[in-house]
Amino acid sequence: VVRYQGLALSPDGNYVYMSRSDKTTVNFNYLYVMPVLGGTPKQILRDADTAPAWSPDGKKFAFLRGDPTHSQMFVLTANSDGTGESVLAKRPALINFPAPLSWSPDGKWLALSLQLLDKGGASRFAVELISPVNGEVRDLYVTELPLLGVRWLPDGSGVLVNRLDPASSKQQIYFVSYPDGKLSRFTND
Repeated sequence: VVRYQGLALSPDGNYVYMSRSDKTTVNFNYLYVMPVLGGTPKQILRDADTAPAWSPDGKKFAFLRGDPTHSQMFVLTANSDGTGESVLAKRPALINFPAPLSWSPDGKWLALSLQLLDKGGASRFAVELISPVNGEVRDLYVTELPLLGVRWLPDGSGVLVNRLDPASSKQQIYFVSYPDGKLSRFTND
């Protein structure tokens, strides 16, 4: 069984990037690239648990690498060809299904939604912002309700995030404003 964790198009739309396992490594993923019009996928990274999130100039991408034995998530960047891999931040996170990152339109922040463990073992969910320059981490929004996925709006005014609506117990899309982190509901089912 081969498991796909994420797909992304290159900024120019000519290539598909995919994070997937191999038949012998179901819990270990590789990042592959192949032309949109077909061809043989080429492995460019080992141990990439999400599809790439592209920088605004398309020269770099960010991705996540989980370390489930230590309940950690690493935020990394690499050049568009997979070279120059660099760890930006290490997050103490529960790793179930890592949600992809999203690079802000101005290039100043990476947004990430993840489940964190507090020192006492309590769980919380956060939309975190990580600087691609120095790895600085700051919370944009924190909740006790599950979050999944995050995507910057093209104007940089905030992010969209999938969150449980406590009133209906259904998933909804919410808007979290930047930089103040105010939550407002975006969809109604």
